[in-house]
Amino acid sequence: MDRRFSHQEHQQRFSSRPDSPGQVPTYINGLGFLPQTPRQAEYRALVMQYNILLFSILLLYFLRVISPAPIINIMAMLGLDITINPLTNIVNMSVFSAQIVQILTQIVYMGVPTAVILLFGRRLGFSGQLFSKPNPGTTRYSVLILMGTGVVAAIFTRLFVGILQESGVVVLQESEVPPTDFSAFLLFCFSTTLLPAFLEELLFRGAILHSMRRFGDIIAIAVSTILYTLVQPSFDMMVYAFVTGLALGYFTVRSGSILAAIAANFASKGLRVLQLIIEQQFSEEFSAQIFCLIGIVLLLLSLFLFGWFVRRDSRAFQLYSVDTCLTNRMKIKALITNFGFWMIVVLAFFYVIPYIQIIG
Repeated sequence: MDRRFSHQEHQQRFSSRPDSPGQVPTYINGLGFLPQTPRQAEYRALVMQYNILLFSILLLYFLRVISPAPIINIMAMLGLDITINPLTNIVNMSVFSAQIVQILTQIVYMGVPTAVILLFGRRLGFSGQLFSKPNPGTTRYSVLILMGTGVVAAIFTRLFVGILQESGVVVLQESEVPPTDFSAFLLFCFSTTLLPAFLEELLFRGAILHSMRRFGDIIAIAVSTILYTLVQPSFDMMVYAFVTGLALGYFTVRSGSILAAIAANFASKGLRVLQLIIEQQFSEEFSAQIFCLIGIVLLLLSLFLFGWFVRRDSRAFQLYSVDTCLTNRMKIKALITNFGFWMIVVLAFFYVIPYIQIIG
């Protein structure tokens, strides 16, 4: 829900403890221990939250790389039709088994960081209701508006890829092929539409955005969009994720729930699967014409509904920002500083790991 805090409530939120309100000590160079000011308390809480989020994103990267191997081994031991050559470690599996492994991998590498953020968020006082009923009058047309935003993001992505290719940069775009087996096809649809839509929104518009809302909605949307963009596997997907992430974050804040964002993300991914199916059945030129027509219809419909939404809601462009003690510029600066710190940690780890020897 769209919870608003007064200035006194916000100061008490960051500067007091139940046993001694306003007397939390902090060390200041040259002055010793003095009572912590609301500004210092908010900055320390912000830095702590940034460290939790950045650690969780690094954990996502790490799990995305290492989780397939143990999952494949576990599924092979459970009797799934997976064979592993002990000499070459080459894995052979059916399309059905590959879809099972993909589903479990997504659950692990996106579910664990979400659990970490929610766990630490509860200890830091985060109690957002992610699946609450959306606020009436704000998300009635949001799904179609967000799908139109996806069309705009796809246009920007095509322009970005075209500019890179004209500059001589090779952009590799993965092309998935839906399986022909019915059971594997159902799992393919689930693993490429509903499951990633739910997990992405639960992590980025749920755990990350809601945990950052106490520092202001603008910062919450910005941080969730930046992190959502960074985890994408390619530059073209980063452009698409940045544009759609801003819109998804906006409507999540306006509605107070991630349900509309999940529905919009699911619909966009469903259109992508439908495009792959049509491309299998018809020529590339015919399928491009069909989806060009669908994109134009969605774009025009979303523009009309967005105009209707803005006209009916006088506060459509107003995002509530908590009366904090830090400026947005200082909050972004703290994010960049903490991001740089974690990048140094990662680079140091990659530098040291070749020299680590396990003596057994």
